[in-house]
Amino acid sequence: FFGDFISRLTKGMNYNNAVMDELMADFGNLELAWYWGVEHGRMVMVLEIAISLYFIADMLGRYRFALESSTPIMAALARTIAAPDTSTEVRHSARFVLAWMNNFVASLHNQLGQTVQARDAVESSCRLAVGLNASRERDEMVLLAAWPGAWLTFTLGDVAWAQRVFAGYLASFEVAKHDFTLCPPEIGGRFWVAHALAALGSCETALGNYAAAMAWWRQVVALRADIGEQRFLAFNLFDYAETVTLLGDLAEAQELTQRGLSFSKSFGDIMSTAEGNQRLGTIAVEQGQWVIAETYLNQALAVGRQSGNRGLMVGSLVALAKAALGAGDSARALALCNEALAVASVSLPYVGLAPVLLRFGECALAENDLPATRRYFLQALGQAPNCPAWSTLDALWGMAQVLAAGGDVAAAAQVARQVAQDPATSAATRAAIGRWFPAIFAQGVSGAPVTDDHVTAEQERSLLIAALVDT
Repeated sequence: FFGDFISRLTKGMNYNNAVMDELMADFGNLELAWYWGVEHGRMVMVLEIAISLYFIADMLGRYRFALESSTPIMAALARTIAAPDTSTEVRHSARFVLAWMNNFVASLHNQLGQTVQARDAVESSCRLAVGLNASRERDEMVLLAAWPGAWLTFTLGDVAWAQRVFAGYLASFEVAKHDFTLCPPEIGGRFWVAHALAALGSCETALGNYAAAMAWWRQVVALRADIGEQRFLAFNLFDYAETVTLLGDLAEAQELTQRGLSFSKSFGDIMSTAEGNQRLGTIAVEQGQWVIAETYLNQALAVGRQSGNRGLMVGSLVALAKAALGAGDSARALALCNEALAVASVSLPYVGLAPVLLRFGECALAENDLPATRRYFLQALGQAPNCPAWSTLDALWGMAQVLAAGGDVAAAAQVARQVAQDPATSAATRAAIGRWFPAIFAQGVSGAPVTDDHVTAEQERSLLIAALVDT
C-alpha cells in the first residue's frame, strides 16, 4: 500500500499540504513498509519511499529526522548487498538504491553545515555507482552521484571550480534531455538541465557576473514552466531575485519573490517559504524598511534554527544585523553577528563567512572603533575569492571609509572609485559611494575596471586588496 502510495505521489512531482499531512499521519507504518521492502527485495518501493522522505525532510526542514530514519535502512541495504545468498539482480538494485540514499544524505548534511559527513556520503555514492552492473542506468547514476559534491564545493567557497563542474553537468544533461532513464519519459533529463542552469545562475551571481546570471535565470524559469515543475521553480525565483536585488531593481526582486512564495505556500513547503521570507526581508533592508525587514527575517530565522539549515540562519542573521544597524541599535547588531559567526563556523571554509565578518566591521564602524573596523574588513577581504564578490567589494568600500575617517581622503577616494568601477559592486554600495564621494560620479564611472583590458575585475580586486594589506 505505502509503496504504491509513495510511487504515485513521487510521479506527481509537485507536493501539496494534503499530501504532506497524509504521509506524516501514519509514518510508523510507512517505516515498517520500508523495512519490509528491503527484506523482500522490493527495491523500487524502497527507493520511492526514500525519495519521498527526502522531499519531506527538504520541505519541512526535518533534516535530522530523515538522517536518523535513513540510517537503519541504509545498514539493512548494506547487509543485503554483502549477504552471499542475495541474487545478482537484488544486489544490483540494492547498490543502486543505496547510492541514491547516500546522494540524499550528502545534501542533508550539507544543509546542516556538516561538510565532512557530506563529503563522506558523496564518496560512498560514487563508489556504489561505479560498482553497478554496466548499463545506461549505471552511467546516469555515476553522473548524478557526484552532484551533491559540486554543491559542497560551492559551499566550501570554491565557486569558480563549482561553476566549471556545473557547466560540465549542463553539457551532459543537454545530450540526454529527451532520453534520461532516471526521469519520467515525459520529463526526460530536462529536470536536471533546469537544476544545472540554476546552479550556474547561483555561481555567476556569487562571482559577480550578474548579466550572465540573469541569462541563466531566464532559461531556468522558462524550462521549469515548460515541464510543469513548480517546487524548485520557487527556489529559483528567490535566487533570481537575489541577482536582481544586487542590480538594484527592488520592485522586480519583490515581484519575483512573491511569485515564488505563491508556489511555496501552496505546497506547504516550509523551507521554501522561509527562503522567500528571507528574500523579502533582505529587500526591505535595502529599502530602509527596518520593521518590515525584521518581521520577515525573524520568521525565516525561526525556521532556520528549528531545522538547523546553516545558510538560512546565517543569511537571516546577517540581514537582521544590517537592519539593526539601520535602526541605530549597534548592540543588537553585534549580538546577531556573534550568533551568525557561531553558526557559520560550524565547519570551515564556508562561502558565507565573509558577509558575517563584513557585518562585524560595519558594527565597529558604527561605534567609531577604527582599529576593530579595519581588522574585521581585512578579515573579510582575506576570504576572497572564496566568497560572494559583492561581499569583497563591500569590505573594500568599508576600508575606504576607514581611510577617510583616518584622514587619508585621497586614498579613500581612490579605493572608492575602483569599487564603484567594478561591475560586481551592488547597486546599493555604488549609491553609497556616490553619496560619500559625488565627485567620483561627476567624473564618470564606466562600470568596468580602471586598468587595461587584459586585467579582469577579479584581478583588479586582488591587486587592491594586496595594496591595502601592505599599508
